[in-house]
Amino acid sequence: MAQIAAWRDGAIAGLLPKAGGTMSGAISDMATTSTIKDPGGTARTIGYRGIPTNAQTSAYVLAAADVGKKIRVTTGGVTVPLNASVAIDTEFACQIYNHSSSNQTITQAVGVTLRLAGTSTTGNRTLAQRGIATLQKVDTDEWVISGSGLS
Repeated sequence: MAQIAAWRDGAIAGLLPKAGGTMSGAISDMATTSTIKDPGGTARTIGYRGIPTNAQTSAYVLAAADVGKKIRVTTGGVTVPLNASVAIDTEFACQIYNHSSSNQTITQAVGVTLRLAGTSTTGNRTLAQRGIATLQKVDTDEWVISGSGLS
């Protein structure tokens, strides 16, 4: 027993929470709606590790629920909204995939700055047919975009 106690208090002591924090619930049946709170208290989705698709067939405005998703657009393009109209965390990131044979426009709403990654260029972006882009929110109304087929 002394050896088990020594192992518990030595080798794995730092791995076991003995005080602080709250642990509740079961670690089973994780789905796309399962959440865990980060150190700031914000609930974060856990579980599914693929890239869920949000298919759109007309003009679309990004939503907070699109975090971590691939927006598959065929027509009408995508608008990046002003934070005052759609509050989205600054950790937000998503992909936009042009699932069509024509260009799609990624439009910055009035008051939004959409930067082309690695440049000082701002403004609306064009995503070529079958192009894919990553969109990251970096400040309240500032976004960065990069990708293949993006101009």
